[in-house]
Amino acid sequence: MLEKQSLKSSDEIQEKSNKSTISIGIIGCGRLGNQIAQSLLTYGQIEASHLQISTRRPETLGHLQQKGVSCFFNNKKLVSSVDLVFFCVLPSQMPCVAYEVKDSISPTLLTVCPFSSLSPRKLRQMLGTSNIIRPQLVFPEQNPNPNYNLEVEVAQAFKNKQTVMGTCPLSVPQEGLTVHSDARLVGTIILAVSNMCKHNGLTTSQTVAIISRAVFGESKKKPLAFDRLTVKDFGVAKTTNGSDKYFPLYDLADSHETETTLFKTLQGNKSMQEGFATRYWHVFDDYICKQTFGYLT
Repeated sequence: MLEKQSLKSSDEIQEKSNKSTISIGIIGCGRLGNQIAQSLLTYGQIEASHLQISTRRPETLGHLQQKGVSCFFNNKKLVSSVDLVFFCVLPSQMPCVAYEVKDSISPTLLTVCPFSSLSPRKLRQMLGTSNIIRPQLVFPEQNPNPNYNLEVEVAQAFKNKQTVMGTCPLSVPQEGLTVHSDARLVGTIILAVSNMCKHNGLTTSQTVAIISRAVFGESKKKPLAFDRLTVKDFGVAKTTNGSDKYFPLYDLADSHETETTLFKTLQGNKSMQEGFATRYWHVFDDYICKQTFGYLT
């Protein structure tokens, strides 16, 4: 009975969230920023009206403006008006950009910094927030796939399942991959979702229900093949005084560099890893199917 109530609750929350799509911003739109923008519009199926880009030369982004993306040059305006921001500037430019926007970053803003030369803790110091996701990509010293076409556009490459699954942090053998992700990224993403739920006043049970749906693909028609995450998996002790009703705010910068309780749970549960990998591929496959059968405008 409790599981059914939780699932119903997550359905209601999901319905509400669909009416208020997350707003995303990108600072810097060179090759990296442009590829992220194209991928969000394509596979993320983000509405162009919910994507903003701040760059020194917005006039060069006509191909995105024609789709309805708002392009301008005002970094402080961007970070104060979105829910999630990608920093796609050069690492050498990051200190100046961080100094400029630091005072405009709210506690609820989720920041994504897709470069590895600055540690999460250094970024936390620069930006004044711990709500940081920094994807860690690992490149083998000897490329196991020298014939891989490095010139193909990212959005085009993601039509290939083998390429997509090579970027999945969990449940994918790393042998033979040109590049792979750090498995701790999944735990950080889950904690980021938990932080967003916390800022929106959701309880632990509601948060776990949202994570089960969004991260692992649970639905009424397709229940999970493994047990849901529990409060204990998040490092929160079960109490009788109600102090465990809400999750704490997690320091995402630390979660990148430590083996959290959640990470250990994910590492030790093969079924959970496979569930994440299936959900991961579904995001891309959903777009490909819609495009193939003409469901996209």
